Amino acid sequence: MNGQAAEFFKGERGLRQGYPLSPSLYILMVDCLSRKLEEERRKGNLEGIKIVRGLKSLNHSQFLDDTLLLGGASSIIATRFKVVMGSFLEATRGRINKYMSKIYS
Repeated sequence: MNGQAAEFFKGERGLRQGYPLSPSLYILMVDCLSRKLEEERRKGNLEGIKIVRGLKSLNHSQFLDDTLLLGGASSIIATRFKVVMGSFLEATRGRINKYMSKIYS
């Protein structure tokens, strides 16, 4: 704080829509999700789909506040995505809007 190390502080109120820092903080938050999904792809746990021969496979795509999870149609893949999303939502105290979410296979 003011160029000096400060003690840890706990956020009490959260951020509201329209707060000037909200977009930047949201980007930092979903970047963590993207990195975790990429790590799982590299480990071979969530391979994703191949769009073009010769390029790495994709297991997710993000644009603004939308995240598209890409994988094969199997209960194993679905469970792995659920585990990653569960840990992300628990850490961020986020929620998935079930009315705006879809599953295609």
